[in-house]
Amino acid sequence: MVLWSMYHHIVTLAKRGIASIEDMKGKRVNVTTTGFASELVNQMVLSEYNLTYKDIVPQFLGQNDAVDALKDGHIDANMWVEVIPTQSWWTSCQYVI
Repeated sequence: MVLWSMYHHIVTLAKRGIASIEDMKGKRVNVTTTGFASELVNQMVLSEYNLTYKDIVPQFLGQNDAVDALKDGHIDANMWVEVIPTQSWWTSCQYVI
């Protein structure tokens, strides 16, 4: 039984120089709060591109803080898993568009 679908999101800003997952190497990337399923999925996604936490500068922020950090230049990208649309998804879109 499926109650809802979950989607993986990666958001960055054009001025951060990230056009692919591989471009996140050496960048400050929010991988969400430690211990959440979303963090595990983010590790799996990075692994598919031969990246680990050693290759990025991982940040462990909740989504509201991550949106502010991306907007303020404290992180370069934000990764998370969530149903859509959510408030953090809509807020992120305001800065990307």
